[in-house]
Amino acid sequence: MTRQSSREAAEKIMSTVDTDGNGVVNYKEFLSATLDKQGHLSDLNLTQLFSYLDPHKRGAVTAASLQRTFAKHGKPFTEGEIKTMLRDVGLDPEKPFRIEELQRIMKGPSNI
Repeated sequence: MTRQSSREAAEKIMSTVDTDGNGVVNYKEFLSATLDKQGHLSDLNLTQLFSYLDPHKRGAVTAASLQRTFAKHGKPFTEGEIKTMLRDVGLDPEKPFRIEELQRIMKGPSNI
């Protein structure tokens, strides 16, 4: 492989991983690409994750329920931290999110 073709290949990979097109691969994009490569982002796995986050089967997950889930697993985030996380992935922290939003967050809009 030539230096030019290596560079082109790397640029193609980066443009694929950089789902928001801002020229920077952020943590969410990196994590999403890594998990997807390992097959963790299948519809079945995301459905199971959503079911875990929505134990009362309401069809939606609130910031408060997300906070309780993290705390249950030894990650006691504050309400403010949870709301910041939700905003960072494009969700309104004052509104519950549904499985479609989880899929969009984890897979990126081009993979749903």
